[in-house]
Amino acid sequence: MVLDVYLADHLVGKLRETQMHEYELEVLDHSKAISNQFIGIENPIPFDICGPFFENILPEDKRKAKICKALEVHKKDDFNLLSKIGRETAGAISVVHEGAKPNILDTPDLNTLTHQELIDKAKGDIAGIKFKTRISLAGAQAKASIVLNDRDLPETEETKTTAFPIYTCENRSLSNFIIKPEVNPDLPHSVDNEYFCMTLAREVGIDAADVYKCFLHGEKGLIPALLIKRFDRYETEGQVRPYHMEDLCQILGLSPDYKYQEYSAVTGNDTGPGISNLVNITKKGKNVIHGIQQIIKLVIFNYIVENQDAHGKNFSFIYKDEDKFEFAPAYDLISTCLYDEMNEDLAMHIGGEYNPAIVGKDHFQKMCKETKLGFSSFKKEAEKMIGTLKPLIEETQKTKGKATAERKIAEVMAMRCYHLSQEFGFDFDFNWDEDIKSNAFLNPQIDG
Repeated sequence: MVLDVYLADHLVGKLRETQMHEYELEVLDHSKAISNQFIGIENPIPFDICGPFFENILPEDKRKAKICKALEVHKKDDFNLLSKIGRETAGAISVVHEGAKPNILDTPDLNTLTHQELIDKAKGDIAGIKFKTRISLAGAQAKASIVLNDRDLPETEETKTTAFPIYTCENRSLSNFIIKPEVNPDLPHSVDNEYFCMTLAREVGIDAADVYKCFLHGEKGLIPALLIKRFDRYETEGQVRPYHMEDLCQILGLSPDYKYQEYSAVTGNDTGPGISNLVNITKKGKNVIHGIQQIIKLVIFNYIVENQDAHGKNFSFIYKDEDKFEFAPAYDLISTCLYDEMNEDLAMHIGGEYNPAIVGKDHFQKMCKETKLGFSSFKKEAEKMIGTLKPLIEETQKTKGKATAERKIAEVMAMRCYHLSQEFGFDFDFNWDEDIKSNAFLNPQIDG
């Protein structure tokens, strides 16, 4: 079997299966950048180089396992899985059967999904759903690509009483939103968590995807969900078009199995993508100064909100010009403080330290030296961010009644802001409880 690889509406390559669970890529148009990893490599590009790129556009973990089971595909057979669900992915890549066409809009080709069908689709439970081609969104979280008119987005409270229409695009159309229903029992309060963190990120000057809260009407009642406007899509002449995009793992040629940076006792080195990779790649693109500023802000912000899940697949580079990438807007920002079972180590070390409780001024200085970032600029941004977040934290802490997800995150942020201020010598008047300063609040219970 041969698969055609499109970049938007340009046929740029062919995938050919070479042996069981392996394939090679023939690049047909070298003027179009499929991946930074493929530059200068002669055809055919072998599996060990092209495989990680395409693996990274597929779902992961339990969600991938469910989809493979429903489609009767072996969990290691990415080639066959791409042939079934690769028509629309993150960015502009489409993988279709040889001779088929990609999902570039001629006329809208939309189908209505019930809310329960959407919930099942997002989880990967697609066995009974008619439309199965639009589930190739990377990552482990439950999510689905859909079409909405953002000028007619319903108010959050309205969606509790009215099941607003949701469309999935098939065959020749592109989605413009991603929806994440809160269906994973291991990630309670995920909608409030991500909405709160993404909103705060925009408050401190981080370019982040637009997000909206809504409710889906499932068979078992109302399900909270998060709507994310796709920044890898744009409209021209009434048509939705894709921007090409690569995440950090793709651009480094790493399998999603290695999306977390870790210290290897065997080699004595760190493995996986890190902050230095982010900086170095950003410097090779366009809008470098803005990209570096965004990285600095994200390092500080992720530390303050306790986002230990800021791994290599949660940073991307977008090609708004066909041959030149830039640092992409932020997405998937959460606080992992709500989930006791999550790894407590940082997803990327700071100055060689993975334990956030130990990270201090010296580690940030070392990180700045390693990445050639100015420490004085980093310190200034940290002070500015804490000054912006402080009143927002105080306002959230005034929440009365039951402990909310936002309140617990705010308490963790209070501790982290206080710690950074002590480390850097910032002159803030923290009128916060002594238990916040002493770190005694870290495991409040969340009701509901």
